[in-house]
Amino acid sequence: MPDANTPVRYLKGVGEARAKAMAKLGIETLRDLVLFFPRAYEDRTVFRAIPELQLGESACVRGIVASQPTLSYVRKGLTLVRIKVSDGLGTMAVTFFNMPYIKNALIPGETYVFFGKNTGNLIAPAMTNPVFERDGAGNVTGKLVPIYPMTSGLTQKAVSSAVRTALDACLGELPDPLPEEVRRTHHLAQSRYAYETIHFPKDAEELELARHRMIFEELFLFSCALTRLRGQKEKSVSVPLEPGELQPFYDALPFSLTGAQKRAIREAAGDLASAIPMARLVQGDVGSGKTAVAAALCYLVWRSGKQSAFMAPTEILAGQHARTLTGLLEPMGLRVGLFTGSMTAKQKREAAARLASGEIDLAVALHRVLLYIH
Repeated sequence: MPDANTPVRYLKGVGEARAKAMAKLGIETLRDLVLFFPRAYEDRTVFRAIPELQLGESACVRGIVASQPTLSYVRKGLTLVRIKVSDGLGTMAVTFFNMPYIKNALIPGETYVFFGKNTGNLIAPAMTNPVFERDGAGNVTGKLVPIYPMTSGLTQKAVSSAVRTALDACLGELPDPLPEEVRRTHHLAQSRYAYETIHFPKDAEELELARHRMIFEELFLFSCALTRLRGQKEKSVSVPLEPGELQPFYDALPFSLTGAQKRAIREAAGDLASAIPMARLVQGDVGSGKTAVAAALCYLVWRSGKQSAFMAPTEILAGQHARTLTGLLEPMGLRVGLFTGSMTAKQKREAAARLASGEIDLAVALHRVLLYIH
């Protein structure tokens, strides 16, 4: 029986190829799947009569297949299946590209629910490649559908199915990190309910309850971690870095840093020169220059004769940061190495050996990959 620590490659329908693709998103175990939250939701709860469909609007239409599906071969590698759908108030043309099996999947006279965008016009509504199912099934229509971050080799259906399996297998094993008293005081949902609902919400109201719980949990745990760090800070001792000159770093950049960026670097550099461990959060919008601040500190560490690590939550982001940091720092002489979960055992050993010997000055890695770096 699979548990929370079971590798995803052992899940039915996943296998080695999809497991490698999932690793790029930071998913390696069933627990990772449960914690891989959707980035958005597609609202398939809106039903429209065919004459009410607005141009470009996505909605569900409940209608009867009013014509015999026709299959056409337009050219080599391109097929079209066309049908007419009627809901008693209007008719709609539906076309499926490169789905020849649809010809036998839709039965004239039967009622289905179609979800898609009106690609026709207000007078002659139409849908192209809509999602559909028999009326009353409720599997892919009439609900909020999660949309997950994607990478090559994965589909929304494959990820959603894997998440469903992971929830069924290990949801009961995952502890609730919130104390019961805290949960009751703030009227928060239980963790099991939140995990289930964040992936498969029944409606917008339940989704909001789950999201509220997860947001509270994240902030609560972050606050606890900061409190613990503050308590340990006075007891802990770190090796202070030698004060370094940052002007060579600034001169080598292909752009100029803002005053706020330089101030953040200066303050963090002061912490690194102290014997007390640094506990600092750099906050900013996308594109505000947080990576440049981190690069400057890695530069200072290198100038002091030491190594640094840059951690990313997913393999895709790790690769992006590695390319960015390589472009910024290698011209200055700093050597960057990338550590990812998709590396073979041999590649990991070789990279770890290069890091241990000092051939790598900056390791860019997923959080869990650092467990293999000594």
